[in-house]
Amino acid sequence: MILSSSALAEEWQILTDPRYVRDIVELEGKLVLATEGGLVEYSPEANHFRVFTTLDGLGGIGVNRLETDPGGGVWLAFDNRMLQRWDSEIGVTHSVQTISQQEGVQSLNKLEFSPRGLFVATNRGIALITYASRFDQWVWFEEYRKLGGFDSDIPVRSILIEGDSIWATTSQGLALGDLTSDPPLDWVNFSAAQGFPGSEAREIVRVNGILYVTTDRGLIWLDGNRWRLLDSRGDVYKLYEQNDTLFAVTSDGLSRWMGDRWERFGDRRLGITSAAVDDQGGYWAGFAVNGLGGGGIAALDDSVWVDLMPSGPISNNLLAAAFSEDGYSYFVGGKSAGEYGLSRVNQGEWQRWAAPEFVGTTFHYPHRSIALDRHGGAWVGTFGGGVARYALDGTFAIYNADSASGGRLKGYDSRPNNPLTSSIAADQAGNIWVVNRSARDGNILACIPDDFINDPDPDRDWYYFHRSNFRSFSEFDLLTIDGRGRKWIASTANNPSIAADQGVYILDDRGTLADSTDDLIFGPLPGLPTAEVLSLKYDPAGYIWVGSPRGAYYVQATDPDLSRAVLTQVYAMRDIPIYTIAIDASGNKWFGTEFGVSILSPDLFSIVKRYSTDPPDNLPALRVNLVAIDPYSGFAYLGTRQGTAVLRTPYRDYGDEITSLTFEPNPFNPENSRLIFTGTSLAGNGGLRIYTPDGRIIRKLTHDEAALGWDGRDDNGKGVAEGVYLILSYNGAGQAGQGKVAVIRR
Repeated sequence: MILSSSALAEEWQILTDPRYVRDIVELEGKLVLATEGGLVEYSPEANHFRVFTTLDGLGGIGVNRLETDPGGGVWLAFDNRMLQRWDSEIGVTHSVQTISQQEGVQSLNKLEFSPRGLFVATNRGIALITYASRFDQWVWFEEYRKLGGFDSDIPVRSILIEGDSIWATTSQGLALGDLTSDPPLDWVNFSAAQGFPGSEAREIVRVNGILYVTTDRGLIWLDGNRWRLLDSRGDVYKLYEQNDTLFAVTSDGLSRWMGDRWERFGDRRLGITSAAVDDQGGYWAGFAVNGLGGGGIAALDDSVWVDLMPSGPISNNLLAAAFSEDGYSYFVGGKSAGEYGLSRVNQGEWQRWAAPEFVGTTFHYPHRSIALDRHGGAWVGTFGGGVARYALDGTFAIYNADSASGGRLKGYDSRPNNPLTSSIAADQAGNIWVVNRSARDGNILACIPDDFINDPDPDRDWYYFHRSNFRSFSEFDLLTIDGRGRKWIASTANNPSIAADQGVYILDDRGTLADSTDDLIFGPLPGLPTAEVLSLKYDPAGYIWVGSPRGAYYVQATDPDLSRAVLTQVYAMRDIPIYTIAIDASGNKWFGTEFGVSILSPDLFSIVKRYSTDPPDNLPALRVNLVAIDPYSGFAYLGTRQGTAVLRTPYRDYGDEITSLTFEPNPFNPENSRLIFTGTSLAGNGGLRIYTPDGRIIRKLTHDEAALGWDGRDDNGKGVAEGVYLILSYNGAGQAGQGKVAVIRR
């Protein structure tokens, strides 16, 4: 089956990890959160999180600062330096791209709204954004890059607007500007040389008429014309005012200023990034995702923090996926500590295994690959932490160089305790195979037998294959297994000194793991322009696909003798890096590149579809590091560092024979969802017909259309009335299935 453009012009979703909360504001009884995974709205009354991403018009997913305005909107500052105004009812109302286009502006550190406009503290001073009513646009108006006697282009961390004055905190002290003077304004500087208690000013707020500032020496206040040091505590990160009281985010939680000291209220908590007070006077905190904290928010209830967590995947940067017949999708990935781990989802319900909830050495290292075993476990390969098996009950077992795990996987010479086991795969016999890059004992390929997986007795053997079988090359980190059970391995190394022995190798153990005398080794295969390989994938059509920095290559893998196999370039995918490859249930080849996704038809010549960041496509970023197709649902997952795009495709594995017609939901409300056909409903390239109770055909659907689901409309595009409808599925082999669905509209 060849992919058609119209078949995929359908629903998009964007998956992000919104756990890392950077800022919080209260708005009309709800909390608005700036996160690394987009903008999040939380309703305490409904106990519901709603995540907004680029699919909702956001200029990015990395939101770092928030500021409310008198019109009931919230201003968002993004990592990519875009500014947007967001309304909870409308969505994005205005975008200010001009600030991101200013050469040299690298960060937006603080937002402060005033009648003059929106002031923005940046890495090179202060910018003013004003409203042009004639064009209904917010535009870059002016910039203050010289704050009196301080260095030009000095980074400004925080600002405070008071009438016609603006305060700015910097690494050289505090600056006070007169907004009534002509730009670049008249400034007064307060520095250590002038008796200011600190060389660096950080946070600033006025509470009950008193101006407070945190510096590298502690908390200070302005007493008339003189600055006085109040407290020398150095771990006060953010200042807030509530009911004439000063409170702050500190290293161990939230603290109030009692007039002569800081006093923590609420139990001790690490990793707080921000705080807010709701319209009922309740305190809320946002948390970082790192080795100490798992992110999310918490409400202070009788001095105890009650944690709340938005759902989603383990990371914005998903790197590998696996899918099970019972409807679960598994993902691994991550960019830093706290994101490394495993997540899975079924019908929108997410579960995560990550630090600090789960303690284990694997959570300190990038999770790069995943494979499912026959016994309900998920095996994950990590870069530095060995392999781990996650069980359905939430427990896990770790296998690395530690004696406690049997020392089954050795590290490399300079880090003997850190196995680089970043690629993992399951074979047809239920065994799990692991590539161990540069293993110091030379065992660069390991097999975990199915009987060990079923009963992990420490006395059971694993099987190993030494680098001497592969010209003593040891830096393998890619693995795939073909339809004959042969293991194909390659390396992402880019080192000219080892390139002569690098490339694609094949191990055929001939099904006798305990007997290495009959093993066949092939490779390195000729035909690649460089020895470096970026991706490796088995194709059920009988090919092995190789992604290189200079394009896509393939080799026929059906021949038992591969001694003369040569890799062939795909002309349509030449001269671009291929980071990831996937094959859908209809044999289309999906390539993730630095320019988006390209889909090659089964004829190996035609590019039938491309996806990019340009509308109507919705990729969060151009470089795609993950392409995975769920054969049971047809969903395609396109992973970038800015989130993972999900789209429904007609390419799920319905099998060859229609045994029954099954679908969900039933009753079906077209205003909320589509009617999705499951099981073997469309086997053998089957189509559908939908009838009224009196036998009149109202809709005919081809296989591709039916695989995307029925939208509740007839052939004229008109929504059908409520009632019961008969559905008939059929294919060219004369097989058929039938069922009834109730359509409701309420």
